Amino acid sequence: MSVLRCIAIDDEPFALEIIADNISQVPFLHLVGTFSNPYDALDVLSSGQVDILFLDIQMPMLTGVQFLRSFPQQTPVILTTAYEQYALE
Repeated sequence: MSVLRCIAIDDEPFALEIIADNISQVPFLHLVGTFSNPYDALDVLSSGQVDILFLDIQMPMLTGVQFLRSFPQQTPVILTTAYEQYALE
């Protein structure tokens, strides 16, 4: 199985640590970067070197959904959140 390259975008440093720890426990995932500002991740996303994006749905600058709408990309996205109102029951 090939290794999937991932990045994580979240405004909370602790959330990024949790995501990084979870990714490190999956043998076929490799975290290539973490970003607290979604705009800082644009160059990496545009490079085509990312296979999966872990994206916080609620950030102060803009929501994860707004970010996705503003950036036409083909990278699969896993939305993350600490907010109960966004989670599936």
